[in-house]
Amino acid sequence: MGLKVYTIHSVNSAAESRGVTYAKITIMTHSPFSLSLGEYPNQVEFTTPKEVSLHMANGAGVAFSNQGLLKSMTIDSNSPSVPIHLEFLKYGAKMGPDRSGAYLFMPDGPAVPLLLGNLTTLVSRGELESSVSTGLPFVIHENIMREDGLEIRNLVDIGDMDNTEIVMRFNTKITNGEFFYTDLNGFQVIKRQRFSKIPLQANYYPVPSSMFIEDETFRLTLLTAQSLGGSSLKSGQMEIMQDRRLKQDDNRGLGQGVLDNRPIMHIFKLVLELREPCVNLDQQHPSGFLTTNTHWQLMALTYPMDKLVFHENEWVGMVPTFGENHEATEKGIEVAILRDLPHLPMPKSIPGRNSLGIVLRRIRVEKCSTDPNLEGTVNIRRLLSLDDGKDIYSAPFSLLKREAVVPSDEVVLCPMEVKAFIIGR
Repeated sequence: MGLKVYTIHSVNSAAESRGVTYAKITIMTHSPFSLSLGEYPNQVEFTTPKEVSLHMANGAGVAFSNQGLLKSMTIDSNSPSVPIHLEFLKYGAKMGPDRSGAYLFMPDGPAVPLLLGNLTTLVSRGELESSVSTGLPFVIHENIMREDGLEIRNLVDIGDMDNTEIVMRFNTKITNGEFFYTDLNGFQVIKRQRFSKIPLQANYYPVPSSMFIEDETFRLTLLTAQSLGGSSLKSGQMEIMQDRRLKQDDNRGLGQGVLDNRPIMHIFKLVLELREPCVNLDQQHPSGFLTTNTHWQLMALTYPMDKLVFHENEWVGMVPTFGENHEATEKGIEVAILRDLPHLPMPKSIPGRNSLGIVLRRIRVEKCSTDPNLEGTVNIRRLLSLDDGKDIYSAPFSLLKREAVVPSDEVVLCPMEVKAFIIGR
């Protein structure tokens, strides 16, 4: 079995002065059981500043400016290119009795563009993924294009930029007006409205995992693997905070500024979708919903799958099937919690085996014509491969006690509903 390792170093001049070096490593293992990709990546190049585009086999594509920043996206081979311009900006800190600090976001005015300096761009093209990476003075900005969409990685370092708050902003032609959407808790999405009569910072909201803007034609969704703050300060705009460094205390009890910054990695997915096949909600509806596509991309981003690789008989690989004795739930129904309950003995349970607590939830996704008809039904016994003699009890979300016996193995969950159960083993 051959092993090929490609190591590429791209050093930004500003980062080099701080001892920061960016390295991209791609490893491919060749065996009779692995996908034959030949020499991967197919092409690696360091470029002088020039426009670059990446395309996948399904027709999706992204284009970048000569600074290595996103310029446009294409959904598929039948769709036109949609302008989406990415830029990094900074907010200055307001001084005075009420000033920016650890607890207060009090900018001294609208955000201004950052000076990018001399840029180094790395382009990597391959069968599984292609990427464009740019070394900026304050962030190593990487765009990775795969079949499932565009992933953005920012390694942010503002350790020498006092009284600076960095944002990543997307400028589009989407006419969302004063409305945009952010999630509340990774589960519910709420409709936000921008008001010009209140201060800029009052239009900023927490973004635990997702935000989007839309009009009758397109929706642009930003999924984030870490909780940040964001807003849409103009129609067609969407921005999200990256890092903050503030010298002064904001008189809210901490007694110091924000000066403990370290290089930090932020991971996002950017998804552009057509609105035509989806049902539009009433304009007065207070919430919004992700599509099935963006919901599953969010799950892959926030709960990445661990691949269990084993070594047996001189072969390294992954088990071809896992959990084949279990019945899968329909899309939209998730196991939120699966927990051993040693504090709760069960009648007729096997000695040494504790009862099991499970919490199921059903996500409401936007109804689109391409989605299957979902009924919200799950068979708990087949889901967990339970014996017929094991009782299933309803339970509070705390899983501290059993309640009534569930009369049927099949449980129905309505959209946005959560139910808990306790099971003997």
